[in-house]
Amino acid sequence: MIRMIRTTSSNDALPSRAGRREKRNNIKVRMLFIGVIQLFANVAFGADKHPFNLHDLHRIHAITEPSLSPDGRWIAYTVSKHDVQADKTVSELWRVSVDGKREQRLTVAGEHSDYTPQWSPDGRWLAFLSDRGADETAQVWLMRSAGGAARALTAMKGGVSDFVWAPNSRELALIAADDPEPDPASSDPQSG
Repeated sequence: MIRMIRTTSSNDALPSRAGRREKRNNIKVRMLFIGVIQLFANVAFGADKHPFNLHDLHRIHAITEPSLSPDGRWIAYTVSKHDVQADKTVSELWRVSVDGKREQRLTVAGEHSDYTPQWSPDGRWLAFLSDRGADETAQVWLMRSAGGAARALTAMKGGVSDFVWAPNSRELALIAADDPEPDPASSDPQSG
């Protein structure tokens, strides 16, 4: 069961100063993100002028899931592209400084995809979903916020579909699927 818990009374009609500041920061991040997308689009399609075709469609990289670092200096995001040879879409993680002057690829798309980057509240870690494991289900992976080798945090049989950091940066809340192939003996009422 899911419960909705109200954290403010109905008398709190106006948002707090911190709430208004957070809303302004979210708007700034979205505007910066749109600017980055437009910059990529201009560079990618401004050079050669010809009618748009199927090859052009496969060259488009989708930039999604922006996540602002707690210190407000970096944006982590997902870049998805179509791998024509494998006939599938693969995703990798990038980060860019808020001023747009520095960018860094954090993961490299290959046979797997990495997506849904989320900064830890203390800013030291970046967690994300990836299907890079042996069973190809999405699991939570973790790397230092500046990049480097990632390690698996979960190994849920049905995979993880979403997660969120706890305020202490030491725990995650997960949305995970049930075991896709439950043991038939454990569900048989006559077996014991």
